[in-house]
Amino acid sequence: MSELTTHLRKDVRLLMTDPMFAILLVALAGIAFIIALVSCAGYVSSMTYGSDVVTQASLELKQRQALASYWGAIAGVFMVIFTVVAALALTGEKESGMVRYVLTYRTSKLWFYASKFIVLLSVVIMAMLIALITYLAVFSFMDVPMLEIGTLAASMVFPLLIAMVFAAIGLALSTMSDKKAGAIVASVAIFFLLSLLSQMSIGLGVSAAYDINPDVTAQNVTEYIPLEYKVLIYANPLVLGFGTDLMLNISHYDHFTSPQLFDPGWGAALGLAMVMAWFAIGLVSFSRERMDKGWLTRIRGRLKR
Repeated sequence: MSELTTHLRKDVRLLMTDPMFAILLVALAGIAFIIALVSCAGYVSSMTYGSDVVTQASLELKQRQALASYWGAIAGVFMVIFTVVAALALTGEKESGMVRYVLTYRTSKLWFYASKFIVLLSVVIMAMLIALITYLAVFSFMDVPMLEIGTLAASMVFPLLIAMVFAAIGLALSTMSDKKAGAIVASVAIFFLLSLLSQMSIGLGVSAAYDINPDVTAQNVTEYIPLEYKVLIYANPLVLGFGTDLMLNISHYDHFTSPQLFDPGWGAALGLAMVMAWFAIGLVSFSRERMDKGWLTRIRGRLKR
């Protein structure tokens, strides 16, 4: 663990001294501010031009819908950004030869990679907290009634998991490329591929379930989805996007457009499993990284002394 601590101190120091880190945080805060303004404007508009009868229940429902819309937009933007940022986490050091140089000194690849992983997840958590604070600030400034803090915190769970999974994917991609341009292209391509496969696999899976049992409902449709479609659906991190509506209790189930794919507890466990799975994939890929001097060369050098 002492070696992990050493790597963490180095990576945190490099991160804090990198001017791009401050720019990234400012950019993320700016994006969150704009999305929060749009969500707040949508909420005010829905209350102004909606029903004449305004009740506490209708106010709370509109607030929950505005919050779900906010996190949906935030997750969509942040997961692209963090996939690209994570994909550059190792490529810069690999281009400069720093990775091979460090590994020459009997550095544990596990702790080296785990340090990068922990720092990235810390940045993701920091960014999501900034997004939550920005939402609170905008809605408070607009003098709009707020949901309780427990609901606000719970609503962040699945967007946070999605961002963490895509950060883990990006870091895994960074172990497979020695060039920054290649890592960026690969991360963007992976994002668009997963986005395309998500809706396609859910649509095909639900259609197949309906062919098996025409009386399926949103609650039991997953029981009839064939295994091959279930693999495609639940292996895709975008499926976690359905969790926000569950946490806010605003889901309007329909077995075609909005099936109940999981409950909140199972969905959170799925998200954590995805994070760990991509960590393992990245670690296995990174373990193939060669040192500056191979083992045979090092042994020969010692024998000559």
